[in-house]
Amino acid sequence: MAKTLIAAAREWNDGDVFKHSAAVSFDTLFSLAPIMTIAVGVAGIFFGKEAATKQFSEQMSQLVDKANAQVIQKAMEAPAGACCAGRVMMILPADHPIHSWLL
Repeated sequence: MAKTLIAAAREWNDGDVFKHSAAVSFDTLFSLAPIMTIAVGVAGIFFGKEAATKQFSEQMSQLVDKANAQVIQKAMEAPAGACCAGRVMMILPADHPIHSWLL
């Protein structure tokens, strides 16, 4: 069992996990806005847009300070074209040709 743990630790260390974990964090950070836009949109279908937006704003103000919550709220109120482009880019694979057209 000890040999297995030592071998696993060596493989983990040799795999450059810190670089990969930073990449995952970076991707998560930039995928959060489109996911929140879609989540608020879906919640708006069931509960009404105003109620969903208000609940989202309240939740954000508990997580971050008031100024940052307002910035996030402004981003959620982006024009419909920006939302559509974000949704298309999130749904399609990263190597799809439309990504170069939208950027």
